[in-house]
Amino acid sequence: MIVIMAADTRLLNKVDLNLLKIFKAVYELGQTTAAADYPGLTQPAVSQALRRVRELTGDPLFVPGRAGMIPTARAQELAGPFGEALAAVQHALESNRDFQPATARRRFRLGMLDYGVMVLAPSVAAAISAKVPGVSVEIMHLPSNAAQTMLEEDRIDLVTGPFKRSLALFERTLLFADNYVLIARRNHPALCEGLTPAVLSGLAHVDVTYDTAEGGGVDGVMLARDVRRR
Repeated sequence: MIVIMAADTRLLNKVDLNLLKIFKAVYELGQTTAAADYPGLTQPAVSQALRRVRELTGDPLFVPGRAGMIPTARAQELAGPFGEALAAVQHALESNRDFQPATARRRFRLGMLDYGVMVLAPSVAAAISAKVPGVSVEIMHLPSNAAQTMLEEDRIDLVTGPFKRSLALFERTLLFADNYVLIARRNHPALCEGLTPAVLSGLAHVDVTYDTAEGGGVDGVMLARDVRRR
C-alpha cells in the first residue's frame, strides 16, 4: 500500500501576502500607523490585519512600549522568514522581465528636492550617458509629503529625499548622511563668545527649507533641542 503524505494547507489558506506586508511594516516602524504607508488602508484596517496574524500565529506579536510597539520573541522569529517569503515572491514575479540596459528605450521618472538635484543629478546624467544611452530620465521637483502618493499611483519610479515617515512597504536604501551647518558673517559680534542655544534663538535667520509644514526641516531639528529661531 502506498501512502501519500500531504502538508496540511488549512493554515496556509488563511494567509495572504498583505498580512505579511502589514506585519513587516509594523515590525519595522514599531506602530500601527504604518497604515499611512499602505495604499488604501486605514489604521483600523491595519489593526484588523494584525489581529488576523496574531490568530494565525497564536502570539500577541507586539506589546505596547514607551517608544511604540515592541515585537515579542515570536515576532522576531517570524520577521526573517516573512521578509524572505515576500522577497522570494517579488523575485519570482520580476525574474521574467527582460530588461537590457544597453538597448533599453525607456523614460524613467525621478522625484527629487532641489538639494537632491544639485547633489545627485550630475552623477545620474553621467552614468546614463555612459551606460544606457537609450534611456532618458525626467527629474521632477517632489516635496517629501507627496512621494508616498506618487509611488502608489505609479506616477514616478524613484524618489530621493529626507522622509519624515519611513516608506516601509517600498524598496529603499540609504544614499548618504549629511549635516546641518550655520552660516554667519566672519567676526559676527553675537558669536564672539561661541554659539549656544540662547544665542542661536536670538539671531535673525534666513529660512531655506525643503518642508513648508510648520515644525519641519531645520525647525524640527532645532525644536527637538528646545531652540526657536526668528
